[in-house]
Amino acid sequence: MDEFVIKMPPAGAPRLPILLSCPHVGTEIPAEVRPSMDPEIARTTPDVDWFVHRLYEFAPRLGVTLIHARYSRLVIDLNRDPAGKKLYADGRTETGLCPVRTFALQDVYRAGHEPDDAEIARRVAQYYTPYHSRVRALLEEIRAGHGAALLYEAHSIRRRVPSIRPEPFEDLILGDQQGKTASPILTDVALRSLRDGTGYTLSHNTPFMGGYLTRSFGKPETAIHALQLEMTQDIYMDEERIELDDMKLARIRPVLERTLRALGAAVAELAR
Repeated sequence: MDEFVIKMPPAGAPRLPILLSCPHVGTEIPAEVRPSMDPEIARTTPDVDWFVHRLYEFAPRLGVTLIHARYSRLVIDLNRDPAGKKLYADGRTETGLCPVRTFALQDVYRAGHEPDDAEIARRVAQYYTPYHSRVRALLEEIRAGHGAALLYEAHSIRRRVPSIRPEPFEDLILGDQQGKTASPILTDVALRSLRDGTGYTLSHNTPFMGGYLTRSFGKPETAIHALQLEMTQDIYMDEERIELDDMKLARIRPVLERTLRALGAAVAELAR
Protein backbone atom coordinates (compact mmCIF):
# COMPACT_ATOMS: atom_id res chain seq x y z
CA MET A 1 0.00 0.00 0.00
CA ASP A 2 1.31 3.46 -0.87
CA GLU A 3 2.37 5.83 1.88
CA PHE A 4 0.14 8.55 0.40
CA VAL A 5 -3.05 8.99 -1.63
CA ILE A 6 -3.36 10.77 -4.99
CA LYS A 7 -6.68 11.95 -6.43
CA MET A 8 -6.54 13.01 -10.06
CA PRO A 9 -9.12 15.09 -11.96
CA PRO A 10 -11.76 13.03 -13.78
CA ALA A 11 -10.64 11.57 -17.10
CA GLY A 12 -11.13 13.99 -19.95
CA ALA A 13 -11.79 16.95 -17.64
CA PRO A 14 -9.80 20.20 -18.07
CA ARG A 15 -6.91 20.44 -15.64
CA LEU A 16 -5.67 23.41 -13.67
CA PRO A 17 -1.88 23.82 -13.26
CA ILE A 18 -2.12 23.21 -9.50
CA LEU A 19 -0.99 20.41 -7.20
CA LEU A 20 -2.76 20.53 -3.83
CA SER A 21 -0.72 18.87 -1.06
CA CYS A 22 -1.99 17.91 2.40
CA PRO A 23 1.04 16.46 4.25
CA HIS A 24 -0.39 16.64 7.78
CA VAL A 25 -3.79 14.94 7.47
CA GLY A 26 -2.57 11.40 8.14
CA THR A 27 -3.77 9.54 11.23
CA GLU A 28 -2.32 6.07 10.71
CA ILE A 29 0.48 4.71 12.90
CA PRO A 30 2.50 1.84 11.37
CA ALA A 31 2.45 -1.39 13.36
CA GLU A 32 6.22 -1.31 13.79
CA VAL A 33 6.12 2.20 15.31
CA ARG A 34 3.07 1.95 17.57
CA PRO A 35 4.68 -0.11 20.42
CA SER A 36 7.31 2.57 21.02
CA MET A 37 4.79 5.40 21.30
CA ASP A 38 2.81 6.54 24.31
CA PRO A 39 -0.48 4.61 23.97
CA GLU A 40 -2.69 7.68 24.35
CA ILE A 41 -0.67 9.64 21.78
CA ALA A 42 -0.86 6.72 19.35
CA ARG A 43 -4.63 6.54 19.89
CA THR A 44 -5.43 10.25 19.54
CA THR A 45 -2.69 11.31 17.04
CA PRO A 46 -2.56 14.97 18.09
CA ASP A 47 -1.35 17.80 15.81
CA VAL A 48 -3.29 16.44 12.83
CA ASP A 49 -4.54 18.93 10.21
CA TRP A 50 -7.96 17.38 10.71
CA PHE A 51 -9.99 16.63 7.57
CA VAL A 52 -8.19 19.11 5.31
CA HIS A 53 -8.18 16.61 2.45
CA ARG A 54 -11.94 16.24 2.90
CA LEU A 55 -12.38 20.00 3.09
CA TYR A 56 -10.80 20.18 -0.38
CA GLU A 57 -12.46 17.07 -1.76
CA PHE A 58 -14.03 19.22 -4.49
CA ALA A 59 -10.59 20.13 -5.91
CA PRO A 60 -10.19 17.25 -8.42
CA ARG A 61 -13.55 18.20 -9.91
CA LEU A 62 -12.07 21.64 -10.63
CA GLY A 63 -9.09 20.05 -12.38
CA VAL A 64 -6.70 20.15 -9.42
CA THR A 65 -4.54 17.13 -8.55
CA LEU A 66 -4.60 16.32 -4.82
CA ILE A 67 -2.02 14.37 -2.83
CA HIS A 68 -2.29 13.65 0.88
CA ALA A 69 -0.43 11.67 3.52
CA ARG A 70 -1.76 8.54 5.19
CA TYR A 71 0.53 8.42 8.20
CA SER A 72 0.60 10.75 11.18
CA ARG A 73 3.14 13.56 11.21
CA LEU A 74 4.26 12.10 14.56
CA VAL A 75 5.72 9.17 12.60
CA ILE A 76 7.55 11.54 10.29
CA ASP A 77 6.78 15.13 9.39
CA LEU A 78 6.74 15.49 5.60
CA ASN A 79 6.91 19.27 5.96
CA ARG A 80 10.22 19.49 7.82
CA ASP A 81 13.81 19.80 6.65
CA PRO A 82 15.33 16.28 6.51
CA ALA A 83 18.56 17.73 7.90
CA GLY A 84 16.73 18.90 11.01
CA LYS A 85 17.06 22.64 10.34
CA LYS A 86 14.42 24.77 12.06
CA LEU A 87 11.88 26.66 9.96
CA TYR A 88 11.89 29.77 12.16
CA ALA A 89 14.43 31.62 14.29
CA ASP A 90 12.07 33.44 16.66
CA GLY A 91 12.14 31.01 19.58
CA ARG A 92 8.74 29.42 18.96
CA THR A 93 8.13 25.75 19.69
CA GLU A 94 8.70 23.64 16.60
CA THR A 95 8.21 19.93 16.16
CA GLY A 96 10.96 18.07 14.34
CA LEU A 97 11.32 15.58 11.52
CA CYS A 98 10.38 12.71 13.85
CA PRO A 99 8.76 14.63 16.70
CA VAL A 100 9.43 13.53 20.25
CA ARG A 101 7.03 16.11 21.73
CA THR A 102 3.72 17.50 20.50
CA PHE A 103 2.83 21.18 20.23
CA ALA A 104 1.13 20.73 23.59
CA LEU A 105 4.52 19.56 24.93
CA GLN A 106 3.41 15.97 25.46
CA ASP A 107 5.98 13.18 25.12
CA VAL A 108 5.28 11.17 21.97
CA TYR A 109 7.29 8.07 22.98
CA ARG A 110 7.56 5.88 26.01
CA ALA A 111 10.69 6.66 28.00
CA GLY A 112 13.79 5.31 26.28
CA HIS A 113 11.98 4.46 23.04
CA GLU A 114 12.59 7.62 21.01
CA PRO A 115 13.70 6.90 17.41
CA ASP A 116 17.48 6.74 16.95
CA ASP A 117 19.37 7.85 13.84
CA ALA A 118 18.90 4.50 12.11
CA GLU A 119 15.15 4.51 12.72
CA ILE A 120 14.84 8.10 11.51
CA ALA A 121 16.75 7.18 8.34
CA ARG A 122 14.41 4.23 7.80
CA ARG A 123 11.36 6.45 8.09
CA VAL A 124 12.85 9.00 5.71
CA ALA A 125 13.40 6.27 3.13
CA GLN A 126 10.01 4.63 3.59
CA TYR A 127 7.66 7.58 4.09
CA TYR A 128 9.35 10.94 3.49
CA THR A 129 11.31 10.47 0.28
CA PRO A 130 8.44 8.80 -1.64
CA TYR A 131 6.10 11.71 -0.87
CA HIS A 132 8.61 14.35 -1.92
CA SER A 133 9.56 12.40 -5.02
CA ARG A 134 5.94 12.12 -6.09
CA VAL A 135 5.28 15.80 -5.42
CA ARG A 136 8.28 16.68 -7.59
CA ALA A 137 7.17 14.36 -10.38
CA LEU A 138 3.62 15.70 -10.37
CA LEU A 139 4.82 19.32 -10.41
CA GLU A 140 7.17 18.60 -13.30
CA GLU A 141 4.34 16.89 -15.18
CA ILE A 142 2.06 19.90 -14.63
CA ARG A 143 4.78 22.33 -15.70
CA ALA A 144 5.46 20.29 -18.85
CA GLY A 145 1.79 20.39 -19.77
CA HIS A 146 1.01 23.99 -18.84
CA GLY A 147 4.31 25.87 -18.89
CA ALA A 148 4.13 26.57 -15.15
CA ALA A 149 2.89 24.89 -11.97
CA LEU A 150 1.72 25.86 -8.50
CA LEU A 151 2.15 23.78 -5.34
CA TYR A 152 -0.72 24.74 -3.03
CA GLU A 153 0.11 23.54 0.48
CA ALA A 154 -3.09 23.08 2.50
CA HIS A 155 -2.85 23.11 6.30
CA SER A 156 -4.92 23.78 9.41
CA ILE A 157 -4.29 24.44 13.08
CA ARG A 158 -6.17 24.98 16.31
CA ARG A 159 -7.23 28.57 16.96
CA ARG A 160 -4.87 28.81 19.92
CA VAL A 161 -1.48 27.12 20.28
CA PRO A 162 0.28 28.91 23.16
CA SER A 163 3.61 27.17 22.45
CA ILE A 164 3.72 29.01 19.11
CA ARG A 165 2.26 32.37 20.22
CA PRO A 166 -0.06 33.51 23.01
CA GLU A 167 -2.56 35.26 20.73
CA PRO A 168 -5.18 33.37 18.71
CA PHE A 169 -4.43 32.92 15.02
CA GLU A 170 -6.24 34.66 12.19
CA ASP A 171 -8.80 32.61 10.25
CA LEU A 172 -6.54 32.31 7.20
CA ILE A 173 -2.76 32.70 6.91
CA LEU A 174 -1.13 32.80 3.48
CA GLY A 175 2.60 32.06 3.30
CA ASP A 176 5.07 32.64 0.49
CA GLN A 177 8.34 32.92 2.45
CA GLN A 178 8.32 36.71 2.14
CA GLY A 179 7.80 36.55 -1.61
CA LYS A 180 10.48 33.96 -2.32
CA THR A 181 8.34 30.95 -3.27
CA ALA A 182 5.77 32.41 -5.66
CA SER A 183 5.28 35.22 -8.12
CA PRO A 184 3.81 38.30 -6.43
CA ILE A 185 1.03 38.08 -9.00
CA LEU A 186 -0.07 34.73 -7.54
CA THR A 187 0.21 35.99 -3.98
CA ASP A 188 -1.92 39.04 -4.80
CA VAL A 189 -4.55 36.85 -6.51
CA ALA A 190 -4.72 34.56 -3.49
CA LEU A 191 -4.93 37.41 -0.99
CA ARG A 192 -7.75 39.10 -2.90
CA SER A 193 -9.70 35.86 -3.33
CA LEU A 194 -9.39 34.96 0.35
CA ARG A 195 -10.14 38.45 1.66
CA ASP A 196 -12.55 40.37 -0.53
CA GLY A 197 -16.11 39.95 0.67
CA THR A 198 -15.42 36.76 2.60
CA GLY A 199 -15.64 38.07 6.18
CA TYR A 200 -12.62 35.99 7.22
CA THR A 201 -9.61 37.50 8.95
CA LEU A 202 -6.44 37.12 6.88
CA SER A 203 -2.73 37.36 7.56
CA HIS A 204 0.23 37.19 5.19
CA ASN A 205 3.41 35.41 6.35
CA THR A 206 2.55 35.95 10.03
CA PRO A 207 3.07 33.76 11.93
CA PHE A 208 3.55 31.12 9.20
CA MET A 209 5.54 31.70 6.01
CA GLY A 210 5.32 28.19 4.60
CA GLY A 211 6.98 24.96 5.67
CA TYR A 212 9.69 22.90 4.06
CA LEU A 213 7.58 21.70 1.14
CA THR A 214 6.69 25.28 0.19
CA ARG A 215 10.29 26.42 0.57
CA SER A 216 11.94 23.52 -1.22
CA PHE A 217 9.61 23.38 -4.25
CA GLY A 218 8.69 27.04 -4.66
CA LYS A 219 11.22 28.28 -7.22
CA PRO A 220 9.49 30.90 -9.39
CA GLU A 221 12.55 31.17 -11.64
CA THR A 222 11.91 27.56 -12.71
CA ALA A 223 8.19 28.21 -13.33
CA ILE A 224 7.24 26.20 -10.23
CA HIS A 225 5.57 28.34 -7.57
CA ALA A 226 4.40 27.46 -4.07
CA LEU A 227 1.95 28.96 -1.60
CA GLN A 228 0.84 27.69 1.80
CA LEU A 229 -2.60 28.32 3.21
CA GLU A 230 -2.98 27.71 6.92
CA MET A 231 -6.46 28.01 8.39
CA THR A 232 -7.85 27.71 11.88
CA GLN A 233 -9.82 24.53 12.38
CA ASP A 234 -12.80 26.23 13.97
CA ILE A 235 -13.80 27.80 10.63
CA TYR A 236 -14.69 24.40 9.16
CA MET A 237 -15.08 21.95 12.04
CA ASP A 238 -15.90 21.47 15.70
CA GLU A 239 -12.48 21.47 17.37
CA GLU A 240 -13.62 19.75 20.54
CA ARG A 241 -15.70 16.98 18.99
CA ILE A 242 -13.29 16.63 16.03
CA GLU A 243 -16.08 16.63 13.48
CA LEU A 244 -16.68 18.53 10.26
CA ASP A 245 -19.39 21.18 10.49
CA ASP A 246 -21.67 21.29 7.43
CA MET A 247 -22.71 24.91 7.96
CA LYS A 248 -19.12 26.05 8.26
CA LEU A 249 -18.15 24.00 5.20
CA ALA A 250 -20.89 25.66 3.18
CA ARG A 251 -19.32 29.03 3.93
CA ILE A 252 -15.61 28.31 3.47
CA ARG A 253 -15.68 25.95 0.48
CA PRO A 254 -16.88 28.56 -2.06
CA VAL A 255 -14.02 30.83 -0.94
CA LEU A 256 -11.48 28.07 -1.45
CA GLU A 257 -12.99 27.09 -4.80
CA ARG A 258 -12.87 30.70 -5.99
CA THR A 259 -9.25 30.94 -4.85
CA LEU A 260 -8.17 27.79 -6.67
CA ARG A 261 -9.92 28.85 -9.88
CA ALA A 262 -8.36 32.30 -9.73
CA LEU A 263 -4.91 30.87 -9.04
CA GLY A 264 -5.25 28.37 -11.89
CA ALA A 265 -6.05 31.17 -14.32
CA ALA A 266 -3.18 33.30 -13.01
CA VAL A 267 -0.64 30.48 -13.33
CA ALA A 268 -1.78 29.86 -16.91
CA GLU A 269 -1.38 33.56 -17.67
CA LEU A 270 2.14 33.58 -16.21
CA ALA A 271 3.09 30.71 -18.52
CA ARG A 272 2.13 32.63 -21.67
